[in-house]
Amino acid sequence: MVLEEYKDYFTDVYETDSLTVAFCNAEANRDQLSDMPHEQWEDLALYYGVRVPLRVNKNGIIAIHNSQLEAWGISEAQLKKDAWENMEKKYPAVLRTMDDVLCGMCDSISLEPEAEESLAGDILFVLTNDGDIQGAACMFDRKIMEKTAAKLDSNLVILPCSVDEIIIMRETEGMDMESMKDMVR
Repeated sequence: MVLEEYKDYFTDVYETDSLTVAFCNAEANRDQLSDMPHEQWEDLALYYGVRVPLRVNKNGIIAIHNSQLEAWGISEAQLKKDAWENMEKKYPAVLRTMDDVLCGMCDSISLEPEAEESLAGDILFVLTNDGDIQGAACMFDRKIMEKTAAKLDSNLVILPCSVDEIIIMRETEGMDMESMKDMVR
């Protein structure tokens, strides 16, 4: 049942402006996912939803179910395509240095190749999206990850820390990947 305040988000008309991509633990959410368009990535499941306002400058996500796809007359492939395009347009990826994040600064690093910024002294980075809601979904977007690797001129070590962001490090020779995995666990 959709709350009265959100009834306008689920109409007979398919609109792409508030579509988003999110993810969850696949096993813990197996029952809910059985009725939702989703895609499994190892132990995580990407799903698609509609962003709804919760309070000033914050959004929540209401998952889209198979019945909505049927009512809208669209395929899961179309939903996926539209959700990723909307993410790129309305909630683009944002890369920040860990120092800036810890200092409360909102400066972001452009992922575009022509933007020249010196990042030689920085070790840790945070990748999220503009809006900081389910920003860790960026790690499932090949284009974003390729741009990030090119910007940092390195292979990447990804340390998932929440659904809203991931920590990225440049891979260095002799890096102890087992200790990185332990840190994430």
